[in-house]
Amino acid sequence: MLYFQTWKVTLILGICLLGVLLTLPNLFSQETLDRLPGWVPHRQISLGLDLRGGSHLLLEVDMSTVVRERLNNALDAARSELRNARIGYTGLAVQNDKLVFTVSDLNRLDDVRKLVPKLDPELVSTIGSDGQVSLAFDEAALERRKSTVLEQSIEIVRRRIDETGTKEPTIQREGSDRILVQLPGIDNPEHVKELIGKTAKMTFQLVDTSITPDEARRGRLPPGDDILPGAEDPRHPGAPRPEYVVQKRVMVS
Repeated sequence: MLYFQTWKVTLILGICLLGVLLTLPNLFSQETLDRLPGWVPHRQISLGLDLRGGSHLLLEVDMSTVVRERLNNALDAARSELRNARIGYTGLAVQNDKLVFTVSDLNRLDDVRKLVPKLDPELVSTIGSDGQVSLAFDEAALERRKSTVLEQSIEIVRRRIDETGTKEPTIQREGSDRILVQLPGIDNPEHVKELIGKTAKMTFQLVDTSITPDEARRGRLPPGDDILPGAEDPRHPGAPRPEYVVQKRVMVS
């Protein structure tokens, strides 16, 4: 027959009783606990996805969109720089994650090489003897950009999740281009995706004062410009909104 000393039995029972008391708050809602006296344990044990259930999402950074936006900015800058330098060109476009165009005067290729750093310091140029110019980002630049975008995205996701009041969410980097999000107790992943899936982006672009919106609508819209509506005047609801001719090139983003 096994025999345990009294102090050991008392210690084990005391620990078990303490464990029961500490877990009791999980049997009540937070509103009920707030009405109880202060000496009663209020802290609840946070249950993970395996015990409580919830939402598990894996987000991926779309680097192709990031690269394409930067190339579009470089395209507008190239059009402006080539025009200012009086360098003739044809076929300026973004193709397969590259900015390409053809220089009309082969004697101006050296001038084109000097212009490339002004477009984007991370662009690497390939210039053929036939005047074909190809600009692309090298792998090191893409990795740095991917890491920056991922860190910014994690911070944005964390702020949006914190606004919902979710307790102890898991938001962490997964691999080189993914974000793992685990939200215990949240059983509506579609709402979560809607909350964190909106793009958080602000851009500043210049108004083109060389042309009026009326002239642009009549077919004189310069390459690299857009016609955008202004804000509605709260003093005159329903009145026509003003329009502006805005350069597509993003000056600050």
